[in-house]
Amino acid sequence: MKNITSLLLAAALSAPAAAALAESAPVTVTGKIVGVTCSIRNADLDYPLGVVKQADFVGGVSPWVTNALVSGGCDAARVEMRFASAADSINTALFATQGAARGVAIELQTAAGEAIVPNDSTPVSWGAQPAGGEYQFRARYRQTGASMMPGPADATVAVTIDYI
Repeated sequence: MKNITSLLLAAALSAPAAAALAESAPVTVTGKIVGVTCSIRNADLDYPLGVVKQADFVGGVSPWVTNALVSGGCDAARVEMRFASAADSINTALFATQGAARGVAIELQTAAGEAIVPNDSTPVSWGAQPAGGEYQFRARYRQTGASMMPGPADATVAVTIDYI
């Protein structure tokens, strides 16, 4: 009986000791979720269409001028752009000019020939470009009226870029 009592006593004394050795340690997990990281190197894009004589409008258009937005790098799958500016009153698929010139508007396209329409809800879409890659565009004047009045014919177009 003495052995059983000693065993029970030993077990009873060791149980609180095991509980006394337990402790807790906080584990902190930190981090941050970010969206895609993309950028454009040249935020302002100029298309110097130059001085174009009315006689140079072959087929009612001036020559194309090409330029590009240059990627600063992008880990998105796709880049979508929308172009906002006043549409021409005669041909709403073209951008209106500001200035004294009349009977002329600005036509924008991607380098591949996809039309860029003012204020279109459907974006122009590209595969995302790595750093140094280009999103190329071209611009030209297009005659919209039966006759043209000479003068400045500029336009400013706001481009909204979404990375998807």
